[in-house]
Amino acid sequence: MREVTDMALTDPFKDPLGTIRKQPPSVFRRIARWWAVLGSLLVVLAGTMAIAHYGYGVPIYDENTGKVIDPKLAAALIIVLGLGGFLFAVAGTLILRASRTR
Repeated sequence: MREVTDMALTDPFKDPLGTIRKQPPSVFRRIARWWAVLGSLLVVLAGTMAIAHYGYGVPIYDENTGKVIDPKLAAALIIVLGLGGFLFAVAGTLILRASRTR
């Protein structure tokens, strides 16, 4: 007869933190690694957009109207993408550093 492990008996709806704590550490490291990678890619994308728009004069078009967007909106879009990617990369890096084995 198979023995049931304690992990299978934890109900995620009644005890969500207990379920999270029972996950193997490799799951958290994998999630944190992907956060760091995706955040870094977003920062690179925002930098590329900024260089293309401000350095080479490539306009950013509104998909609905087909017209060039306002320069303030373009700056806000680039800043939001870059800041969001930066925060994601920092969060992933901090989780990786915290979960490092001693």
